Amino acid sequence: PLRPDADGTAVWPRLARRRGPIGVALMDQSCVAGVGNVYRAEALWVHRIHPERPCATLSPEEWSGMWATLVTMLRAGLREGRIATVRPGDAVPDGRTRWVYKQERCARCGGTVRRWDLAGRWAYACETCQPPWPAVS
Repeated sequence: PLRPDADGTAVWPRLARRRGPIGVALMDQSCVAGVGNVYRAEALWVHRIHPERPCATLSPEEWSGMWATLVTMLRAGLREGRIATVRPGDAVPDGRTRWVYKQERCARCGGTVRRWDLAGRWAYACETCQPPWPAVS
């Protein structure tokens, strides 16, 4: 996402074929280079996608939106020299710089943020805002 010629549509075919969780795919540098744990947690939260949701269940539109978010977040982090996914003007009551990563409470709903091991890395999600897959209706 940091390359000027980066193209999320080129990533989509590889992503759509994967059977595993999107949270694992985003950390796989052969799939999407440069996305670390903070950006993974925050971008998934922005799009209300649970990290354990299978890649093959995402729509091209969901991926396009997530790609745009990753590009924005990573480029802002590079420009500012720090990872702060909450932007100036975002309605966050307590002044935090991250939505769910290493947070106890969700910035959107106030619910508990769950933390668990996902393929050897901590995953973070508000399971109210990011319902586990399959989504319960």
